[in-house]
Amino acid sequence: MSKGKSPLVLTIDDDELINQILSLRLKEMGYACKTYTNPQDFLKGIKVLEPDLCIVDLTIGKEGVGFLLIQAIRTSLDYHVPIVVISADGEIESIGYAMEVGADDYMVKPPKKDAFKEVINRYLAPHEHVEESIDTRAVPEDYRNSSINSDISISHIGEEGLYLLSPVLVATGVVITIHGEELKEITGVDSTVVSVARNWLDRNTGMFGLFVEFLDHAPEQSENARKYIKRIAG
Repeated sequence: MSKGKSPLVLTIDDDELINQILSLRLKEMGYACKTYTNPQDFLKGIKVLEPDLCIVDLTIGKEGVGFLLIQAIRTSLDYHVPIVVISADGEIESIGYAMEVGADDYMVKPPKKDAFKEVINRYLAPHEHVEESIDTRAVPEDYRNSSINSDISISHIGEEGLYLLSPVLVATGVVITIHGEELKEITGVDSTVVSVARNWLDRNTGMFGLFVEFLDHAPEQSENARKYIKRIAG
């Protein structure tokens, strides 16, 4: 962002009404905005304008286009722009996969005004959201034993792994052991060893988000997780 200029947000949605709503809300917050309905024009705009944040509709066009846009942004740019995805379906699996391929945050469409303002300001006005008491003790990034014990909760469930919230930052590649009654209900085992594939700061809770993958030697846990997802989905 250039000094003295308002932060620029680019949005893409094939629903012009949603684009109008997003543009109006962003301008009310003092941010500049440019909207797109065409993926190719959107990607060109990012490279030329170098925005401060992007809002991507996950369900734009054909199935999977939203995810491809996120991947394209992450692989083709030489700078990191925050990506907030917006989706009408609100499905945990879709949002979870978007986070895996590179999204930073999400909103359900159409977003409520207060929720929209909170999410956008996390990235464009971070000084208003300073966390004062985050425990940043890191678990080693290799296979050395660690004596850190932590209360980690399961936030979402995926077929290949789990989404966790942890008060302690755990580096990617680290193998950890998790256990508990909720784990048993999901995977059928009291305790399991998983590998941390991704980590991030969850600004809603002030904790660290982790996506952990089931190890190859425990395929039955993935199968149990799939059955659990289908069961709770009705």
